[in-house]
Amino acid sequence: MFFKAAIAIGAGLASALLFFIPVKGTTAAMALALLGPLPIMIAGLGFGAGVGLSAAAAGTIAISLALDPLLGIFFAASLGLPAFWLASLAARTVAVAHPETGAPVAIPVYSSGKLLAWTATLAAASAMLPAVVLAIRCRTRLPSR
Repeated sequence: MFFKAAIAIGAGLASALLFFIPVKGTTAAMALALLGPLPIMIAGLGFGAGVGLSAAAAGTIAISLALDPLLGIFFAASLGLPAFWLASLAARTVAVAHPETGAPVAIPVYSSGKLLAWTATLAAASAMLPAVVLAIRCRTRLPSR
């Protein structure tokens, strides 16, 4: 139990660091930022969906406490939860009997095409998320009439 909690916290903190690193403004930092979902996906695929969700929560809490709660929500919605969801979809299997031997064989539930469709849908939703966050941020700063 402690082992899985340590993996989740480590993956969440690594993902949060990769999420925040583009602030440096270097080309290498921008390239590393693209690897932000990777620790959460590795935790989810390697140790189960619970560990993946805990990693996303750990990254969200770290960003919220260290920087800004709204940025933590942005991390969760744009990186943490989509990475967890894709890893949990990729790990789903169903057991079927082999036609010749009758032995159970694990078959993935989601094909590559379905996973790609989910990836495109989540990427489109994540691309629209900054506009929503900016609208919320600007709405709270406008004087009321």
